[in-house]
Amino acid sequence: MRGPIWPRRRASGAGTKDPEKECLVFIDECGSHTVNVRRGEFGAFCLAAVLVAAEAYGAFCDRWNRWKEATWGSSRVETHEPDVRRRNGRFWCGGDRTEQAQLVESLGRELAALEFTGIVVVVRRDAYASEFGQDSMDTSLPSHVYLVALDFLCERIALALQTEFAGARGRLIAESRGPKEDAQLQQEFVRLHIDGTSYIHPSWIRRQMFPGILFHRKQDYIPGLEVADLLARPCGEKVLDPKSDPERWAELSPKLCSRRETAHSPLGLKIVPWDDDFEGLIKS
Repeated sequence: MRGPIWPRRRASGAGTKDPEKECLVFIDECGSHTVNVRRGEFGAFCLAAVLVAAEAYGAFCDRWNRWKEATWGSSRVETHEPDVRRRNGRFWCGGDRTEQAQLVESLGRELAALEFTGIVVVVRRDAYASEFGQDSMDTSLPSHVYLVALDFLCERIALALQTEFAGARGRLIAESRGPKEDAQLQQEFVRLHIDGTSYIHPSWIRRQMFPGILFHRKQDYIPGLEVADLLARPCGEKVLDPKSDPERWAELSPKLCSRRETAHSPLGLKIVPWDDDFEGLIKS
């Protein structure tokens, strides 16, 4: 049984100049979505969204695909974050460290030049387990960490669509993780349209997002999903070690909807659980 739901935010008239406008929202994740961190595991679970106005997505794809064609001779090539980080696959470059560095720098420049807005939810797994155990943070949220992250992400997507995209309606597109996992994500997204969250009224979710998530495989080479994949990891690394300078952080952090603030952080970066030590992180 759910606990009390306090008065929740509804869409205001501000920023809703063109409700027929559409925005594409690409979602991908990195890290394990269990709260118990095993030795050597990445200590965060990150769920990232890349928002691109529908009318601008053609130019977004053209630019990304031209970079892949210039770099590898084809746009039908997978750009996968673990390969970048580990210098595997296309980023092996025959083991030549100079070529690897040049390729990674080229990738960073391309990401910086792309026009999009990023939103990332970073769950600090150890801190989450210490504070909440295996249970939900509160009775209005699901118990599964992936679905908790989805709820927080959708709250911020709704806010960004209203304030940054003139009230456009978002169409969510996610990378497929398998039939069962996709169904669980779809079910929670449907619930958000019916129940909303403890912060966002369901009428705002319905107004701001199309019902249903579209799923694609990694082998479909969807530019928006590839960029979401590259966005998630550096945000998690920065949260886990605020003094660090992760690859791509300098190029991607300005994309994190930093002009809009919530109670504890810029709209583009949600840290769970929050700690006041993270104040100003996005500017560092």
